[in-house]
Amino acid sequence: MQLLKANEQKFQEKWSFPPDHYLRIDYLLTDRIVRQLPDKSRLLQIGAGCGATMLWLKNIIPGAILYGVERNPRAQQIASRFMCMYDHWDRLLTEGLTFDAIIISHHLHEMEDAEVQLSRIKALLKPDGSLFISALNSLYYQNIVRLVQGLPAVPEARYHGAELGAMLAEAGFDIVANEAKTEVPDAHRGIVDLVCALGKSGEEKIYETKFYFIHAKPQGSHLLASLLGRLDDRPDLPEVLDALTAYDANEIADAIVERFPRPVDKLNWVAIACFQYGQDDRVLPFLNRAYELEPNDRDTVYNLAYVLHQWGHRELALQYLEKAADRDEDMEALYREISGGQNDSAAMVRELTFLIRRLEYGIDAQSSAALLRQAIAEDAVSFEDVLDLIKLESSEPEKLLELLQGSDLD
Repeated sequence: MQLLKANEQKFQEKWSFPPDHYLRIDYLLTDRIVRQLPDKSRLLQIGAGCGATMLWLKNIIPGAILYGVERNPRAQQIASRFMCMYDHWDRLLTEGLTFDAIIISHHLHEMEDAEVQLSRIKALLKPDGSLFISALNSLYYQNIVRLVQGLPAVPEARYHGAELGAMLAEAGFDIVANEAKTEVPDAHRGIVDLVCALGKSGEEKIYETKFYFIHAKPQGSHLLASLLGRLDDRPDLPEVLDALTAYDANEIADAIVERFPRPVDKLNWVAIACFQYGQDDRVLPFLNRAYELEPNDRDTVYNLAYVLHQWGHRELALQYLEKAADRDEDMEALYREISGGQNDSAAMVRELTFLIRRLEYGIDAQSSAALLRQAIAEDAVSFEDVLDLIKLESSEPEKLLELLQGSDLD
C-alpha cells in the first residue's frame, strides 16, 4: 500500500494531476452509452481527463468522432493525441458544433452553478441528442458515516438523486433513464438499516445507492421525433405542421438530417407542405438546407425557383435555374415561364405539373384532383395529356389515377 501511494505521488509530481481521476475509465457509464448510440456518432466529454473513457468508447464504437473539454493542460495534451480537445465548452458554442451525446462522468461536482451550465450545455446537443451523467450519491450510507465520524465528505459526492432530477428539469432536460448502482456488503446491512431509520425517507435504496447513471434529453425532443415520424401520415399533415410551428425551422431541419436516410427528399416535402398551407416563413429554411446538402438536386432547384417566382423574386429564381447543371423538361418549362418566353399551352402544362406534384406529395389532394378533373371537363386539356404527365411525374401513377376515378374522366 505504501509503495502504491509513493508511486502515485511520483506520478502526480511528474504530470501535475492524480492518476485515479484523470486516467480513470468509467466502464459502467460507457456500457450504458453504447446501448443508445449508433456508429459515427459525434461525442463530447466534459471533464475528459486524459481521454481514457473516450478511448474505451472508441474501441466499442469505431466510427465515433471524439471531442473533449479539459482544463488541466498536461491531461489535455495527452488526450489531444486521439481526440479534439478544448479548455472550455464555450468555444464549441462559438464554433457551432453540435453532438449526438455529451458525457459528464464524475465531473458534475466540479461545475460552479451546475444548473446554469447544464442549460447552456444543452445548446451543444443535436435535437435528439443525449446527455449521459455518472455521479456519486451524496446520501450513500458510507458518506454519511464519514460525516458522523468527523471525516471530510467525499468531494465527488455532492448531489443526491432528487437534487440531480430537479437540477436537470430546471436546466431543460427530461430524464429518459436513471439507473442506481447499489453497493452494500452484508456486514454493513445493519448500518444501512440504522441510517434509513434516522432519515426522512424510509426507502433503503436511497442510502444503498453509490452511483447514479442518468440518460437525459432536451425537453420536447421526444415530441419532435414523434412529429417527424408522422410526416408521412398524410391525413394528419395539417395537424403535424401546426404542431411543428412550436419548433424553430432550423431545429426541425437538423432533426430531419439526423433522422431520415434521404433528408433532401424530406426537406423538400416539408417545404412544399408549408408552402401549400401558407407557412411561407418556414419554406426557405428547408429548401436552403436541401440545397446546401445537394445543390444539383432537381426537385430542390425546381422548388426554390418556383416559390421565389411566386413571391416576386424573378431574378433570383432565374439564377437558381441557370446554375443548374442539368435542367430537365420541367425546369426548362419553368425557366421559359419566368423569363417571359412561354406560351399559354406551356403555362397550362406547368400548372398541371404542379397539381400532379401536389397529389404526389399528398398535399390538399382532393382539391388538386378536383382542379385536374375540372380542366379535363372544360376541355382545357385532354385526359391523355394528364395521363402522360402523371406517368412522367409520379413514381406511383396508379395511386394518382385512383384519386381521379369516379369523375368525369370516363
